Amino acid sequence: MIALAGVLDMLTVDNQPVIQGIPLIVSENLLAQYSHLISEGKLVLLSDEESDINADALGITVKLYWII
Repeated sequence: MIALAGVLDMLTVDNQPVIQGIPLIVSENLLAQYSHLISEGKLVLLSDEESDINADALGITVKLYWII
């Protein structure tokens, strides 16, 4: 398991917190423990290069994907 030094917060459109402090773990469904709130799809953090997994690479080689 490879984790980034950071967490993800999810908010409603009017900035009300829904889920806070989700650890950023590569290749895992980040919402697995929240299936009672979000029942469809998976949010997965994937990397193009295993050697360059850090917070600076987020959005470049490390990306979040919503998978239905």
